[in-house]
Amino acid sequence: MIEDIKAWIRSLFYTKREVDQRVGANSDALATHAALTAAHGATGAVVGTTNTQTLTNKTLTAPTIADFTNATHNHTNAAGGAQLTTAALSDYASATFTPGLTFGGDSTGMTFSSRSGRYIRIGNLIYISAEIRLSAKGSSTGIAKVTGLPFAGVNDAAVGNAIVLWYQLATNWVYMAGAVEPNTTNLFVVGLTAAGASYTTLFHSDFADNSIIAFTCTYEKVT
Repeated sequence: MIEDIKAWIRSLFYTKREVDQRVGANSDALATHAALTAAHGATGAVVGTTNTQTLTNKTLTAPTIADFTNATHNHTNAAGGAQLTTAALSDYASATFTPGLTFGGDSTGMTFSSRSGRYIRIGNLIYISAEIRLSAKGSSTGIAKVTGLPFAGVNDAAVGNAIVLWYQLATNWVYMAGAVEPNTTNLFVVGLTAAGASYTTLFHSDFADNSIIAFTCTYEKVT
């Protein structure tokens, strides 16, 4: 009976050899984990893939954030918070374009002192800003249209409207606006000669040789 009790007590304790074996196995497991962590370039606490964690003083290299796949980060203003660069936005573009002007679809003898335009495209949405300065309006007659928009507008009457500024025109206007012609790269220009009057389309006779028009417009392009 006494020998059975002694055997039971001994079973409750590890021998030194058994303790050394268990410590060695755990050390090997920790060393393997550390090697895998180092292979992934991680130091300190490892971030999980399914849990939510707060990161402090961590550097993310080519992360996947929401819909921004492998987004590029701009750390020039690290103190104010890093920002995604425009390259991280899909289907984004910005560039210049050269607007034109026609009367009745022609521009015989027309010359410009300058003309310039810029656009931003995000998906199918286009924002443009442009200016046209005439040095001679030429001999063509008919309805005035701005031409050469960077993308054709959708085939819809509400494709997009423009805000127009004008200088040195032959007709006195109190307000001017524009509208993208559906399914084309053209812009109609219209104006009011008095408060409460109906909109009037501009013609060759409304321009002088040194007229200037500038406009901004947001519209939807043809897909």
